[in-house]
Amino acid sequence: EICACLVGSEMCIRDSMLGDTLSPEEKEGVTKLVGRGSMATRDDISEKWTGANLIWGAMNTIKHALLLEDEALLRRGVDRAAQELCVGEEGIQEDGSFFQHGPRLYSGGYGRSFAYDIARLLFVLQNTSYQFSMEKREIYLTHILDGLRHMTQGAGLDYTCIGRELARPDAVRTGLVKAAVELLVQVGDLPRQDELRGYLAAMNGETAFEGTKYFPRAALLCHHTGGLYIGAKFHNNRIWDAEICNGEGELCYNMSYGTHTCIMRDVGEYLDIAPVWDYARIPGTTSRTETDAQLLAHRDWWCLPLPNDHSGGAQKNDCAVIYEHAQHDGVEVFAADFAIPGGFVCLGAGVRAPNEDSERLVTTVDQCLL
Repeated sequence: EICACLVGSEMCIRDSMLGDTLSPEEKEGVTKLVGRGSMATRDDISEKWTGANLIWGAMNTIKHALLLEDEALLRRGVDRAAQELCVGEEGIQEDGSFFQHGPRLYSGGYGRSFAYDIARLLFVLQNTSYQFSMEKREIYLTHILDGLRHMTQGAGLDYTCIGRELARPDAVRTGLVKAAVELLVQVGDLPRQDELRGYLAAMNGETAFEGTKYFPRAALLCHHTGGLYIGAKFHNNRIWDAEICNGEGELCYNMSYGTHTCIMRDVGEYLDIAPVWDYARIPGTTSRTETDAQLLAHRDWWCLPLPNDHSGGAQKNDCAVIYEHAQHDGVEVFAADFAIPGGFVCLGAGVRAPNEDSERLVTTVDQCLL
């Protein structure tokens, strides 16, 4: 691991990664393999990649540098990773959410990997001249403490922030997020340590997090009250939602528009639910009653913003509201969700469809594992 290669305040070049574990021939082979994903051989990593994708490329570059014993390449990898600790079109957003693959909420997907890899770097770079600046560390912590913490209930994540990765086993478990925070509490020069320890205790089930947050950039409302978590993911014409990629998300047409709700007491409600879910009835949505085959027939929705331009929300202390005029394929609904101390109110009105006399629409309150 990189940790073995950083000694004192500088890199110890001669005691670099793997030491004498590999023969010269083996080291040459490994170096060539790692180099295929390094900035030393691929300019597109530095120039075109963003968010978690960029950090994967930066991590490969750092490992490549240590194998080559190339300090300039090491600096390049670390510096390029640091550049991604900013508020931009992708990656960390101004409200603490995380976007990847366009304006799409991915805090619990790509953002989970981003959180862990940056935590590893913060841990191994501490007390060296390579450590990220305090400004960069503080921006990163907005993703952890002002974003992911609000989307977490115990050891589980709100399924609406995970994206297509919901199809993977254990997708809703905090997993890498917890591993990241376990490293962060060991970084001595990192601010907000009390909050980090509180977040870790909540993921361990030692305490219950209480808090409410409206995310205007992500159109998400997170509400923790009385040991219960209720999240509401809405939509507008400035963001996308679900995606199809690598064979995942094929049935998620109804997750390409709002509104979605997530109700959790612990991780069990949605753990590995993907194989048995009725994807026509994503919790919180108003939709047609379509079969899987009909959902699969929708191929033109991916990466298209919806005409939902009347949307928004507001927050004052522990009370918040999120609303939208949702329109998709002629289906229309006015929806508003209210977070209040001790509860949550979901309202819908004006539900319409092109063939109102014959077409059946369903508003799903919840669909989880009992």
